[in-house]
Amino acid sequence: MNDWQFLTLKNSPIEIIDGDRGANYPNQADFFDAGFCLFLNTGNVTRNGFNFSNCSFVTEEKDRKLRKGKLQRYDIVLTTRGTVGNVAYYDDGVGFENIRINSGMVIMRPNREQIEPLYLYHYLQSPLFELQVKSFLTGSAQPQLPIGIMQLLEIPLPSLEEQRKIAAILSTWDEAIGLVEQLIAVLGRRKQALMQLLLTGEVRFAGFDGEWAEVELQTQLSAMTDYVANGSFEALRLNVTVTEVPDHALYVRLTDLRKGINHSNQKYVNQSSYEFLSKSALYGHEILIANIGENVGEVILMPIPNMPATIAPNMIIMRANSVTDPRFLYYYLSSPIGQRNISVTISGSGQPKLNKTELRRIQTLKIPFAEQRKVADIIETCDMEIAAQLSIIDHMQTQKRGLMQQLLTGQVRV
Repeated sequence: MNDWQFLTLKNSPIEIIDGDRGANYPNQADFFDAGFCLFLNTGNVTRNGFNFSNCSFVTEEKDRKLRKGKLQRYDIVLTTRGTVGNVAYYDDGVGFENIRINSGMVIMRPNREQIEPLYLYHYLQSPLFELQVKSFLTGSAQPQLPIGIMQLLEIPLPSLEEQRKIAAILSTWDEAIGLVEQLIAVLGRRKQALMQLLLTGEVRFAGFDGEWAEVELQTQLSAMTDYVANGSFEALRLNVTVTEVPDHALYVRLTDLRKGINHSNQKYVNQSSYEFLSKSALYGHEILIANIGENVGEVILMPIPNMPATIAPNMIIMRANSVTDPRFLYYYLSSPIGQRNISVTISGSGQPKLNKTELRRIQTLKIPFAEQRKVADIIETCDMEIAAQLSIIDHMQTQKRGLMQQLLTGQVRV
């Protein structure tokens, strides 16, 4: 470790470049779906590099008017406002020749004679840097990392040769994770293709010849309810206590369903609250749908919980009746056909909201119960295969983070 330096970013051979925030900063009318220069938005820079699924561009004329904030190859982009700490590396694999950062980002440009850019990229992704960032964040409503404060953060610098070896090892892990991600993408496309075939009747299993029919959703449900069905807002305020400390029952929000029930930020309610919320208790295999906000219309199948559970606000609970397999109905409602049918019940632009009365009347598919189960079994198998690969990625990322801790602190030398 005697040959390692621990420098603040201010004293390191890294130039930190802010974006252009002057009078020529582009407004909404300056952005186009294609053009000369990619102007990065918050969605383009993630925890794991660039994501170009939703891009905005400015013209060459507009680009010339802007001064700072244009990327050069081997620069690194770091987000500094809102979601702070996302990082992306502008290497030769990025297909855009002209890229600019927005006002919530900085460019980190290392002196390549002293710092390997890929080493810097991996360090900025590491738990070591993440912990430093969290300790220096300012602002509560919108976290920020001003350049003046960022310059106080430290970076460990071994020799250039060791930097390159560390970067090569960590990049090998990234490549392995990337291969599994590609497999997941293939499995996802296969699932979508199967759903298209099986949920339209284009392909039917041998031995099934019963009639298929379009029916109203309400004919396939035994109940449709939600959080506010338990009482007035005042009654809910007085009778429901939500806590971060584990208690009698899970308080299930949309974010919990995405992250996985019992994750580290799970909320709970006590027994009296759970009993008051009896109309919205969850037992597993309910079909849940977000009914307000940017995620309105999103459909999730409730997993079987390991303890009592109840729904949080802003979701609708649908319980399938005895002649409807809840898995089949879930897959149908989450398919492109089902989502189109749900979309007609959504109104409002600033705060989209789903109309529960109209939702009851949307068209769904009624097929023989045994065939429902067969279709659901096939699609569920696809989900299980994808889940298995996601678990592998989680394990690999945990292993990589542990390796980063060892390599970037000099505990393991290469």
